[in-house]
Amino acid sequence: MAASERDLGRWIGQADSVLAVAVFGDPARRLKDAPGRHARPATAILAFNGEATLSLSTRGRHGRLHDFSPETLRQLAAEAPPEAALAAAQAHASAAYWLAARRLWQAGGGDNLAALLDGLLDAQPDRAGALPAPQPEPTLRLRVGARELADAGAWGHAASLGLKERPTVVVLDLANMDQEVPAALCRRIEAHGQACVQLAARWGGASREALERLPELIAPARPAALVVLQDFVVGAAEGREAVEAAFKRLDIPVFKAIRLMDRSAVQWRLSPDGLTPDSVQYRVALPELQGIGQPIVVAALGQPRHDPLTGIEHRPPVVLAPEAERVAARVSRWLALRAKPNRDKRVALIYYNHPPGRQNIGADNLDVPASLFDMLVALKAAGYTVGELPASPKRCLTASWRRASTCRRTARRCANWQTRSPASNPPTMRAGSAHCRRACRARCKAACSGACRPTCWKRKLPENRRWDASR
Repeated sequence: MAASERDLGRWIGQADSVLAVAVFGDPARRLKDAPGRHARPATAILAFNGEATLSLSTRGRHGRLHDFSPETLRQLAAEAPPEAALAAAQAHASAAYWLAARRLWQAGGGDNLAALLDGLLDAQPDRAGALPAPQPEPTLRLRVGARELADAGAWGHAASLGLKERPTVVVLDLANMDQEVPAALCRRIEAHGQACVQLAARWGGASREALERLPELIAPARPAALVVLQDFVVGAAEGREAVEAAFKRLDIPVFKAIRLMDRSAVQWRLSPDGLTPDSVQYRVALPELQGIGQPIVVAALGQPRHDPLTGIEHRPPVVLAPEAERVAARVSRWLALRAKPNRDKRVALIYYNHPPGRQNIGADNLDVPASLFDMLVALKAAGYTVGELPASPKRCLTASWRRASTCRRTARRCANWQTRSPASNPPTMRAGSAHCRRACRARCKAACSGACRPTCWKRKLPENRRWDASR
């Protein structure tokens, strides 16, 4: 929340109603504290989809929610609340109003939002707490360019959007979000020669079903890759495992694209952390646990715009063109890699070797050589070109010492000034004292050829590091 304490206090002090949706972290704390200091006693407060303690601060002509069960309130926020929770809400006037208001918001659309705001500002006591039923809005949209299909009309009719029988990239977003960002991503992806379709689905069950039946939904096109703009987990908590299973069946690369809602492009570029710490969980960690990786920020907050009727400030997102291009290029390279025969792919295995060049190829007592050996055997069985394999993990370790450890070129070219240590195998060079370190560097600088110096001299090692000069 960018507002100063003074501005926040002034707004809440002048407000007839306060609506807080999906507020977490420090902004939630500020909103919990501010009404007690600044709000008038008659000011209505409605909060949902954010921190539970903030939701419990809901109050108005229908009563207060502070004495309602937090666990029951959590159940009411589920896509399909249990009957016991619904019965408890109906027996509590404030909870019944909270549930009706949340349903209006969740339904989306301008008409439902207008009904919610009208209910918040309604001054007629005989209508207090009475909110209309939500008007149905599309839960799923399939879009290519300016053409769109919605809900039942999308199933079995993707060909009418121009989709053909070829590998196609799918960009998944929420149905109630600004669709300029996924449209821009699709344009970039298409510029790389890949077909692309936008899939906008409601949070929870609609997203889960769309992914479970994705080949059917976009047929005759075939899913080739998925770019996900949704945060948290796709399918919500109830559908998390089902979506993970759908990802496994699809067997396609899944990428995370991030739309920043709390920082402008300039703020993002100048920030030391990139993402605010409290957003890493739902923007990076939870998606990654579901199999949605390689996160890239593709959009940020745009310039403020003020609605002439309400005075509300809104900041639609702006696409970060270089980052959108980065996503498109990465998707294109992944698809090219999938089409390449295994024998032609180049794979790098990075393993622990610290201090540099020493014989310590392991990590926390884990059997790294055995893992390397097993991976090489599996790669060869899958058709990768790995050359002649060692006969055993032990010989794999020996080969790693000789041919795949750091400082190897330095040792070979500077063999005339190696110092051997009988306590280690293979030999190591020790630079224990300041005098020895200076002598070693002087010899290295004098003895090494120009090709050796980038690793031996110009890349100075820390003063206290023991390093191998034998390979």
